[in-house]
Formats: sequence, structure tokens, C-alpha cells
Amino acid sequence: MPVRFLSLLLVVALCCLPARLAAQSAADCLVAVGEALDSADTALFQRKVDVDALVSQAIDVFVGCASDPQMAQAMPPMLTLILSQAAKNDATGKAIKSMLFTECRAFLLQGVASGAFAGRPTGRNAGQGMLAPLFANASMGRKEIAAIGEPESQDNGWVVPFTLRDYGNGQNYALEGLVQDDHGELRVTKIMNLPEIFLQVLEEAQRYVE
Repeated sequence: MPVRFLSLLLVVALCCLPARLAAQSAADCLVAVGEALDSADTALFQRKVDVDALVSQAIDVFVGCASDPQMAQAMPPMLTLILSQAAKNDATGKAIKSMLFTECRAFLLQGVASGAFAGRPTGRNAGQGMLAPLFANASMGRKEIAAIGEPESQDNGWVVPFTLRDYGNGQNYALEGLVQDDHGELRVTKIMNLPEIFLQVLEEAQRYVE
């Protein structure tokens, strides 16, 4: 084989190497999230997950779904009322949305820190008070990151498909996580298909009631 052809192959391989390494690093980010869940390591979890961004996204999805009459019918009436109030662009709506953010963030981090999402019984309720309906059907069982797929390069990061296995309700959720570089740290900043996942959860809740 000519020397020049070998050199060309080497150059092509070296050019492709950074992309392959970046894809692997994006997948490793999800591996780290799973390790954080299993070890109840909130510091690692927050390094690898942009909690504030995900909670904000989730609230926007909740509020948007509550404005859909068909989807609203699948929600507990009190939850629909809370979310419809949060959708209003006034002082009350903003206050409720802020409270939703605080409660959802606390629920997520408490689930990690308590070891509930690692499968350790904690005896804690999912939610209390006014926002209890929001967490009424929330599983407090173990969460496992499984079946991490091939990352797909995007202009602003990598979309990594993975499965969230919930041992609390026996369900699997096929998620698409957007992994982005945040000052040198790869983090999950968004769930690309969150509206579809929320619809799946609502359908599961309806079957449970029936």
C-alpha cells in the first residue's frame, strides 16, 4: 500500500477521533448521572444535570399540558387548577410558578439525597400541602439509567437517547437528553421529548385509577 495512502488514512482517523471522543463523553455523562442516583450523590448529580433548567422545562410542559382540554381531563382537578393559575401572566401566576419550581426542585434533589431513587426505603411522602396533587402519583422507587444509545451531534450539543427504568412503578421511559458543555463540564440540560413522556405518565395514571 502506498505510503501516501497510509498517511491519508491516518489523517482521516485523527480527524474523526475528536468527534468519537466527544460522543463517548456525552454518553459517559449519562453514565455519571446513573452513578449519582445509585450512590445518592447530589453533588455529582448537580454537576452532571442542570437541575434548574430541567425543572423549569418540566414546569413549562406541565402548564402547557394543563391548557390542553383533552390532557387536562386526565389530570387530577386540583392539579389542573394549580397549573391553570400558574399559566396566568400576573402576580398570582408568577408566585405559583415560583412555588412549583421550588417544590419540584426540592422533590428531585430529595429523591436523590435520601437514597429513594437508589432504591432505599425512606418512608417519606412524595409531596405535602397545596402541591401534594402534583406528586400524588410520583414514584419514589429506584431510578436506573439504562440502555444508553448512540449520541447524535447537534449544533448546541449532543442528543443522547437512554432509558429511565423506574422500579417504583415498573415502567420504562425512553428519554432523549440534550448534553451540553457548561464551562468545561458536560451536563444534561434538557429532555427533548419531555411532552411525550408527560403524556405517557398521564396515561399510566389514568389506567391506575381505572
